[in-house]
Amino acid sequence: MRRALFVCAAALLAAATANPIVESIADSGIFGRGYADHDQSSVGPTLAVAALFALAFVFVRTMRILKRAAHSESLLCGIARDLSRRAPASDLPLVIALQFAALYAMERVECFTNGGVESGLAWLGGPVVFAVTVHAFFGIAVTFGLAWGLRTLARLLATAVRAILEAIAFIRTQTAAPVFAPQEFDALAGRSLAHVGSLRGRAPPHAPIRA
Repeated sequence: MRRALFVCAAALLAAATANPIVESIADSGIFGRGYADHDQSSVGPTLAVAALFALAFVFVRTMRILKRAAHSESLLCGIARDLSRRAPASDLPLVIALQFAALYAMERVECFTNGGVESGLAWLGGPVVFAVTVHAFFGIAVTFGLAWGLRTLARLLATAVRAILEAIAFIRTQTAAPVFAPQEFDALAGRSLAHVGSLRGRAPPHAPIRA
């Protein structure tokens, strides 16, 4: 589940970040007049969905670290184990594939909204080599950058939550009422002394002290 959340967040963020850059450069006329796409209405919703996936990933990862720490495993060991499970590089092929799928869906939605028609590879927003290179670069950069950022955020949240829970537990132990209040203890001690004073008879002999 965590991998799916991360891959979706990285792919959508990369597509929504690279698409405006590719289209802005192509719209400048540097590649000729064959590329003109000033509609970027799908970028905002894509970024919003990417943020939701990222937040869900942070929540799941934080809960996993805290769960391990609750089962007699130190918080640092839980963090280290979580970091070593999967490297971001192993997710790159899936991220980039989903990134281009998201880009195609974004452009199709924009085209359908405006009533336009796209043909061929026009959904890339520019020349094929240029567009693919830029999108691939952003896919790689976002994958590694987002992995570091989300993991760091999850570690900070797990540490903060653990510190808050420990502080609450400490406060509760300090404010808990004692088993015997001081007045009750004094009364119990007085009754015990009175009972001892009322006893009759000789005390048991003591063992002689040998030199």
